[in-house]
Amino acid sequence: MTGGVQKLFRGPVVWREPVSLFGPLGWIAATAWPPIVFTLVIFAPTKESGGLLNDWRLKALVAGAVAIAAILWIVKGERERDGSPSTRLGILSRFLLFGFIFSLGALILLVLAFSVMTVFGSEGFLPTLGEIESTLFLFGVAGLPPALMVGVSYAVWAGLMVSLVSFTPKVERSRPRPSPLFDLTATDETPPPPAPVPETPVEAGLRPDLGEPRP
Repeated sequence: MTGGVQKLFRGPVVWREPVSLFGPLGWIAATAWPPIVFTLVIFAPTKESGGLLNDWRLKALVAGAVAIAAILWIVKGERERDGSPSTRLGILSRFLLFGFIFSLGALILLVLAFSVMTVFGSEGFLPTLGEIESTLFLFGVAGLPPALMVGVSYAVWAGLMVSLVSFTPKVERSRPRPSPLFDLTATDETPPPPAPVPETPVEAGLRPDLGEPRP
């Protein structure tokens, strides 16, 4: 069992053909993170909460779809450049790394957006400074662990789905060994035939390269 899992994630992989079909399928499967999809289906947004367009789960799906498409583009370019990541584990690690970076960047942008809204929506310097401080503490400090937890979990799911759906194990094609009877290069490496044994001592004396003279 352990060997099968290691072979699944550490064996070399290539894009599953046709790429135009399995590439988008992997992106769709990676975007549909179960915690968000299931909660949207079971706990549908209501009009009192602002409807579907104002639901944070839909915004998270849209942000995840954009981030996954960007990571796929990065992985594709990296594979075309130097051939890595060449395994499912490498693809998963790329999604984990860039998912962490994108989650942190999204949180920073959210904090900056709320801070700008606070500056234009408040009156007076001291009240504005107090609201900015509250915003930074609420979203930048208290919101950092849950944001990173959600982002990393989403990235692990996305990397797993892309590596399984969009990639397939690489088939090593063995080259047939040519038969020595039909190997054209064998004549270049074949040693020359041995010199014939001289028939008489006179012949051996005249041509010593043919061998030693007979007694």
